[in-house]
Amino acid sequence: MTIYEKRYHSSGKLDFEATYKNRKLDGVVKKYGENGEVIQQRIYKNGVQVK
Repeated sequence: MTIYEKRYHSSGKLDFEATYKNRKLDGVVKKYGENGEVIQQRIYKNGVQVK
């Protein structure tokens, strides 16, 4: 099962987005600043950070 998660700052702008497969992080995980700029990006495969 694949789940897409998005969280938002209190301002309504995107704060965080991630994809989970079988309850484990899988794919690109992004953290956004209040201005909408990507401030952190990590890549996961089956729950393990690979980049």
